[in-house]
Amino acid sequence: MTLRAESAETRRMLADAIETFKKSSAETREELKKSVDNLARLVDRLVEALALQKG
Repeated sequence: MTLRAESAETRRMLADAIETFKKSSAETREELKKSVDNLARLVDRLVEALALQKG
C-alpha cells in the first residue's frame, strides 16, 4: 500500500470514528435528557406528597 493510499484509508477511518462518536454522543445526550426528565417528575411527586402531608 502506498503512503497516499494509507493516508486516504486513515482519513476514512478517522471520519468513521468521528461519525460513530457523534452518533453515540447524541444518543447519550438523549438518554441523559430522558433521565433528567424522569428525575424531575419524581421530584415533583415528592414535593406534592410532602405538601399533602403538611397540609
